[in-house]
Amino acid sequence: MRGSRHHEIPWLAALARGYDKRPMHAGLYVTDRCNLSCSYCGENDNSVPHPSFDDLKQRIDKISALGVTKVALAGGEPLLHPDIVEVVAYAKGKGLTVSMSTNALLLNPKLLKGIEEAGLDALQVSTDRITPSDVTKKALKLQMPALKLLRGSPIKTHLSGVICADTLDQIGDVLKQGLALGFPTELRPIHADDAGAFRVPEGERLKTLELIELQLELKRRGCKVHGTTAVLNHYRSRLQGNEPEWSCVSGYKIFFVSGSGLFWPCSVLRTEIPFDRIGLKDLWQWNKRKPCQNGCGIACAIQHSLYTASPLSYVWGEIPARVRRALSKKTEEGS
Repeated sequence: MRGSRHHEIPWLAALARGYDKRPMHAGLYVTDRCNLSCSYCGENDNSVPHPSFDDLKQRIDKISALGVTKVALAGGEPLLHPDIVEVVAYAKGKGLTVSMSTNALLLNPKLLKGIEEAGLDALQVSTDRITPSDVTKKALKLQMPALKLLRGSPIKTHLSGVICADTLDQIGDVLKQGLALGFPTELRPIHADDAGAFRVPEGERLKTLELIELQLELKRRGCKVHGTTAVLNHYRSRLQGNEPEWSCVSGYKIFFVSGSGLFWPCSVLRTEIPFDRIGLKDLWQWNKRKPCQNGCGIACAIQHSLYTASPLSYVWGEIPARVRRALSKKTEEGS
């Protein structure tokens, strides 16, 4: 059963990772299979089997031994894995903070109870539209039954949408409805094209910039926008035509383990190196600027890179928004 430490985040360990030479975040692909086939996503393959629970345990052991504090269970669709509850429990047993990214369409009361009792700390629900389209079925209309379940769950849940041509007509309403439902919500620009350039038609760029500006304004008002100020400012600068000065720490402070057990610096930059051969010195080699970082839209890579560059400044930038949010909550409770 879930104990009182269910949401206890190892803040001191996380802060230390901003200054030492150990990794802080790992994305673990628990399956390549997915119940959807969104055209903009290249992270699903239903022709391959799920990795075994024993293989996943070995990878979690290695992730923990490297000094990681947070593991994000990814896919494909993680809820498809038949042992997903046991995977969560095992990772929690290693002292890791455990999150999961899901489209939530497979969530039901029994499965939710299982991951709650296993100790899942956070859930990211990927949602792009109000109604489904030919491009994506990750739509609030289809996800509402799961979201109603999650509103009563102790698992910290937030909604995350991708801004692209197919979602621009509805993604602003996703932000508004997500916040109205009480979920922290964020909108992220889609990452660069295959040539590594952040190129979008002028009209789409301006609309995307408006959505980033809207999120910054809502944060200033104390609304539950999930994206951090530093990351949103990074996106804004890029959309204004100014590629920010930053150095990507993917492969060093953050990395991914594929469903077949390969080491990937990020979900786009991939290698054929077996993860079980990776040591700290191998990770250190990735502490450098990368040719693919211009136009990068991998939010977790950007987030951890900006945090590593200046942990205290990154955290300090969030304080005003958090204070306004707390004050806004008190006002609502008192009214």
